[in-house]
Amino acid sequence: MTDLPMKRREFLVGAGLSGLGLVFGLDLKLARGAATKVDTDGSGAGLKMAWVRIAPDGTITIMSPAAEEGQGSMTALAVIFAEELDADWNKVAIEFSPADDNIYGNQTWWAHGLMITAGSSSISGYYQNLRIYGAQARRVLLDAAAAQLNVPVGELTTQPSMVVHAKSGQSLSYGAIASFAALPATLPTVSAKALKHPSQFRLIGHDIPRRDVPAKTDGSVEYSIDIRLPNMVYATVLRAPVVGATPISVNSDEVSRMPDVLKVMQLPPDRVAVAARTFEAALAGERALKIKWSSAPGDGFDSDAAFDRHSASARDLSQEGFALQKLGQTTAAGDILAVMNGAAKIYEAEYRTEFVYHAQMEPVNCVCSVKDGGQSVEVWTGTGTPTLVMRMVAGALGIAPEQVLVHRTQLGGGFGRAAGIESLLDSAVLSKEMGRPVKVIWSRESDVRFGRFKPMTVEYLRAGEDSNGQLTAWHYRMASDEVDTAGSNKPLAVRLAVKTQHVGVEIDYDIPNVLTEIVRNRVDARLSPVRGVGATINQFAIESFIDEIAVARGADPLELRLDLLRNEPPAQEVLRVVSDLAGWRKGEKTNRGLSFCSMEGTFLATVAEISVDRQTGEIRVPEIWIAIDVGIAISPRNLDAQIHGSAIYALSNALKERITFKKGAVEQSNFYDYPVLRMAEIPEVHIQIVPSGRDPVGVGDRAGVGVAPAVASAFFAATGRRLRQTPFLPERVLAALRA
Repeated sequence: MTDLPMKRREFLVGAGLSGLGLVFGLDLKLARGAATKVDTDGSGAGLKMAWVRIAPDGTITIMSPAAEEGQGSMTALAVIFAEELDADWNKVAIEFSPADDNIYGNQTWWAHGLMITAGSSSISGYYQNLRIYGAQARRVLLDAAAAQLNVPVGELTTQPSMVVHAKSGQSLSYGAIASFAALPATLPTVSAKALKHPSQFRLIGHDIPRRDVPAKTDGSVEYSIDIRLPNMVYATVLRAPVVGATPISVNSDEVSRMPDVLKVMQLPPDRVAVAARTFEAALAGERALKIKWSSAPGDGFDSDAAFDRHSASARDLSQEGFALQKLGQTTAAGDILAVMNGAAKIYEAEYRTEFVYHAQMEPVNCVCSVKDGGQSVEVWTGTGTPTLVMRMVAGALGIAPEQVLVHRTQLGGGFGRAAGIESLLDSAVLSKEMGRPVKVIWSRESDVRFGRFKPMTVEYLRAGEDSNGQLTAWHYRMASDEVDTAGSNKPLAVRLAVKTQHVGVEIDYDIPNVLTEIVRNRVDARLSPVRGVGATINQFAIESFIDEIAVARGADPLELRLDLLRNEPPAQEVLRVVSDLAGWRKGEKTNRGLSFCSMEGTFLATVAEISVDRQTGEIRVPEIWIAIDVGIAISPRNLDAQIHGSAIYALSNALKERITFKKGAVEQSNFYDYPVLRMAEIPEVHIQIVPSGRDPVGVGDRAGVGVAPAVASAFFAATGRRLRQTPFLPERVLAALRA
C-alpha cells in the first residue's frame, strides 16, 4: 500500500491502477455492486471495485479488512473468500483494504459496523459475508463465460481458477474471463443455502501456509517503524507521570541545543515532544528533559490501597452494580439475597487481579505526513481501527476524514495496544508543526510509564446450596474501573464499553438464580483493553470459585462441572476431551488443576500441571492441556499456533506481570522490572481441536483464558493452599504456604 499514490475514493470508484482486470466490489451490508468501467489502457481489463481484483494474468488480489497482528487473519479471511470463489490459491495475492466502514466494517454485533480488529472477532465477524461475496464473484465469472461460450450457465462448473464446460471440452481461466467480462449493474443473489457444504471445502479446514510468515522470517516485512520518507524527522513524546498533571516549566532551550535536536514542543494538555534528525537524538533529548509538573487529583493514587476500596465496594451489597446476567427470581440485588438467606449453605470468596501491560514486541510508533498546507495527511501505521484513525487524526488537524489517507501496515503484536492512537495524534500534530513528515516512536520506558493498562479488579463471589446439595444461587460482583477505549471519542467508547471488563462474566452453569454485577470504581490510571479483555479476570474468579466449591463438597472438579453443564453438550464435550487428553482420574491426588470457560460460542477446557519450589516460592508449569471448540477451523495449523501463543501469554500474565502505582505514578519502566515469561519457562502445550460444524467463532484472545484458574487450582491440589490474586508472585506463594 505504501507504493500506491492513491486516494481512498479513487480506489473505490475505480480510478488509477490500469490493467488490473475484473474487480468485484461488494458492500458488506447491502452487497451492492454497481460497476464503473475505467479502461485506462485500452485492454478492456479495467473493471475496478473494492473486494477482489482478477487480473488478465490470473492473479487474484483479495482485500483484507482486519489488522494482521501475528494472528493470521490476513490469510484466513482471504481463504474464506477464495473458497467460494473457487480460486487457485497459488494465484492469490492479499492486500490490506482501504479504511471504509461502509464496505469493510466488522459485522460482529458489538462492532456496530466499524472496521475493528478486537475481541477475537475477525473470522466470525466476516465469515458468512465473505463466503457469499466469494460465491457472487464466482457466479459473475460463470455468467460471463456462458455468454462467451454461448452455452447455458447451468452446464458450467468451476475448478481452481477455471470455468469448465465438460460437454464441449471447452474451458476458460479466470484471467481470460477477466479480460473481456463486464460486471452486471446488480450482482447476482446468492443465498446461504447455495454455498459449499463443508465436505466440499478444499481450502477451509486445510493447512494453508500463512502469507505473512515468509517476510517476517527473512526480515523483509514492512512495519510502520520501517517507513522512511524524504525530509522525515523523528520525535519522542513524554507524558505526565500522573494522570491530570500538566507541564509548568520545561528546559526547552537547553534540550534544543543538543546535537541534532530540532525543536522541543509542548502538546496540550499533558505532553512534551522532542523532534530531531535521528531517533537517537530525540531519545537523548527526551531523557534530558527536566519538567516541573502541576499537581493533579491522581497524585495520591496507590494501587495497593485501591484494592481495599475495590474490596469494600464489591462486598457492600447495598451498593447496586450494573447487572449483566439475571436468571430465575433474580431481578434485583434484594432478590438474590433472599435466595441466599434461604440456602442451607453459603460459599464465598474474594479474588484480585492487578494492572497488566500489553508487552507487545513492536514499540508504539506512527508516521504522518501533513500536506497541502495542513489540509490533507497521509498516515502509516499498524492499527486495529483504521477508520477511527481517520476520524481522530482529522479531528486533531481540523480537516475532513476524507482528507486522511491511511496506509495500513502489519503489527509487531498488539494485544489491545493497537487500539491506542496517541502516537498517531502526536505524529499528525508534530508533522503540521514541523512542516515535514514525522515519525513518532515511544521508548519502552514511555510506553510502560505512560501507557494504558488492563484495570485492576476485585471479584466477590457467593453461592448458595440447598439441603439436597444443589447450587441454587450465584452472586458475582466485580469492582473495577471500566476500560475507556484509548483515544476514542465518547460515542464509540460508549458503544464498546459493554463488552470490555464484562467479557466472560456470564456463566453457563445450571444454577437457577444468578445475579452478576459490575461496580465501577474510578482509578487514576490510563486504561485500555488487554488480551482477553475482561474474560481472563472473570474466568479466573469464576473457575477458581467453582473449584473451591468442589473441594468443599468433596466432589471431583470435573464431575461437578459436568453436572452443572448438563444442558450444554458442547461444553461437556470439551471437558471430556481434555480429561482424556490429560489423563485426568477422578479422585486422584495430583498437582493438576482444571477449568472450563465459554465466551460467545467458544468452548474450552484447560488442565495445567505445576511444580512448586517451597524454598523460593516459584511456580513452574511444565504442561498444559487444552480442548477447544471454535466451530469450523479455517486453518487447523494456525489455530493450533494461536492457542499456543494465547496460553503462553496468559501464563505470563498469571505468574509474573503486574503494574503498580505509588503517588500516582507507575513504578515499572521496562522488562527488567516488568518481567515476562522466558523461553526456558514455556510449558509444553497439548491441544485438541474438538470437531464442530458450527460457523467459526473467536480463538486468539480466548484460548488462554482458562490458564490462570487451572494453575490456581493445581496449586491447591499440590499444596492445600489457595492463591486468590494474580500474578502468583513468589512472595505470595510463600505467604500462602505459611498460612
